[in-house]
Amino acid sequence: MVDWGALSNTGRRGVFRSAPRIDVRGDTANGPAVAGWLIEAALVASGRDSMRLGSLARHPMLFPFATGATARDVLTRTRLELFREGVGEELVGWRYGSSGRR
Repeated sequence: MVDWGALSNTGRRGVFRSAPRIDVRGDTANGPAVAGWLIEAALVASGRDSMRLGSLARHPMLFPFATGATARDVLTRTRLELFREGVGEELVGWRYGSSGRR
C-alpha cells in the first residue's frame, strides 16, 4: 500500500499513516467515468438496492480514492439511476431491469 501511495511510512517499523486520498476527478478526461464506476462498485459491494450519493461517494470502502462524485458521474453508468428524496437528497439505485447483485 506504501508503493501504491495509499499509505506512507512514519519511520517506525509497521506503523503507517494514510496518505492524501487519490482524487479520481483530477483526470478531467476520465475522472467522471472513473468516479461513476467507483460509485457503481460501491453500490454492488454494499449489497443494497439504493444509497444516498453522498454516502457512497465518501464511503470508507472506497479508500484510498476521493471520488467527488456528482449526479452527472452517476448518469454515465447505464445500470444506475438517480432519484431525488426531499430537498437536496440524491439517491443512487439500480435502473429497472438491472441489478448489481449476483
